[in-house]
Amino acid sequence: MFVRYGSVVGLFVSCAVALGACVGHPAPRPAPSAPPSSSSPLAGGPPTRALELGLLTRESAMAVQAGAGAMSLLGLDVAAEGDRVGAFVRLEREACVLLMARGTPSVDDVDLLVFEEDGATALTDEGADPRPGVVLCTEAPRRVYVVARVTAGRGWVALGAQRVPRGAVDAVAKATSARAHPAPASLEPFAALDVRARDARRDSGGAWEELRRVGLPVDASIGGHVSVTLDPGRCVHVLAVPSDETADLDVELRDGRGRVLGRAEPSGRDRVAVVCGSVSDELSATVRPRVGSGLAAIVLARTTGDTSLDVVRALARIDATPVVPARDAAARASRELSSLGLTRVGAGDAEAELGKRSRVKLTLPAGCSRVDVVAGAPLAGLRAEVWTAAGARLAAGEGGAGVTSHLCFAGGEVSLEVEALGRPGPVAWFAHHDPKALPQLAAPHGGALLDRLFAGRALAPREAREARVVSLREAERSTLDVTVPAGRCLRAAASVARGARGVELRALSRDEEVDVGRASEATAVRACAEPGRALPVSLVVTVGAGRDDGLVAWRFE
Repeated sequence: MFVRYGSVVGLFVSCAVALGACVGHPAPRPAPSAPPSSSSPLAGGPPTRALELGLLTRESAMAVQAGAGAMSLLGLDVAAEGDRVGAFVRLEREACVLLMARGTPSVDDVDLLVFEEDGATALTDEGADPRPGVVLCTEAPRRVYVVARVTAGRGWVALGAQRVPRGAVDAVAKATSARAHPAPASLEPFAALDVRARDARRDSGGAWEELRRVGLPVDASIGGHVSVTLDPGRCVHVLAVPSDETADLDVELRDGRGRVLGRAEPSGRDRVAVVCGSVSDELSATVRPRVGSGLAAIVLARTTGDTSLDVVRALARIDATPVVPARDAAARASRELSSLGLTRVGAGDAEAELGKRSRVKLTLPAGCSRVDVVAGAPLAGLRAEVWTAAGARLAAGEGGAGVTSHLCFAGGEVSLEVEALGRPGPVAWFAHHDPKALPQLAAPHGGALLDRLFAGRALAPREAREARVVSLREAERSTLDVTVPAGRCLRAAASVARGARGVELRALSRDEEVDVGRASEATAVRACAEPGRALPVSLVVTVGAGRDDGLVAWRFE
């Protein structure tokens, strides 16, 4: 059973009257004191104007024939592009709800949005369709806010709902061309989910505690949504695993204001993202396949303690720091970078556009440098890449407020390319060279090693105190012995050149494994000695395939 909330005087009334002019508010927080008007959907019949327009009449009758209950009109109003008609709906476990939005012929496109009671997005149907509809089910009673949003055209828009018995969901969805969105699905079809989640988090570095697992029905038009709180100084790990019927998932991460932070990176058929923030925020992940429909398992975890600094997988790490005005962001970054004692070799600004890359040419000396790109409002989501003149990519990363890349190579002209992911805006960039960096790091994979070794810390390349070149080949090990001073921690990273694929780094102490890292290009481990007692550590490096030189570097914390 579902109940629409709001005042009812005789006949049905529009959203603007029943909900206090809710048009224009994407996800208002509902008043907790609003009681249900009755145990039935609504008393009364549809207004004369709705009958004249006939916006929901045909589909409503077809739904009833397929087993649905009577139509309840949630809202009816004249709307132009960007306007919304919405209402609260209570979902019950015993039955599902058919939600439909229809407009007059002059309305070219309508989106159907469903928000949770706390404002988090529960479901969206944002396809190019003037007649959207979904059948929504739940496993626990809850209240949601349903919105019909006009994205093209102008005219009358009606929003309606009908109760659907669970056994009639497929028939009603087929009769009305609505998309069935059942309650969270069982995770039983997902083989080895424990192992896949463990390996994905281990490859990302840090220590994690699992929050929850969710099974989401997804298709190319309706994205499945899951939300989680992002605490200050911590990271959230998002793993999306497709079922056998689903492939090529796209996972988009947004903050509480709807700002696009970035997208999850491929890990085979799975998708992985790590979002780290400096302030409390509400993080949401939208999951949809590029083609087709099926199920996706979502596993959420967060870092324990201060281990967010140990999250080392650069391409999967997204910085969720709020974007500030471009001038303030550039001034703050300049102050932080000046304290590192580096030599500035370039600086400037650019516009990050959506779907188009802006390019800046600069020349870097031989050795190791770092390039920082910081975003200014209103930019939402940033991707930055650095390429050599010969067409080799040296670095790539995504972030909400900025991207930092370490570059170690023979020097020369490079191209810095930036692109907005969600909304265009200004960026400032800074290039610094470190003449004191270890010469062993001057290899194309040296930058990836530093990215993992520093794990988001504001450090100069010279902070890598030791670096060794090791010869790596499949089915062979290279071992380096290090003594960790009493009361200190060792952080070590390993990277491989392009002739080898897949690197594994293990930290062993007295034949016991302390930490292990695995990744395609570079990974890191950490080992700490107790106060008053040094710790002998063996760093063991292997590759999954191929043969080439690798780099191992470490520092003490």
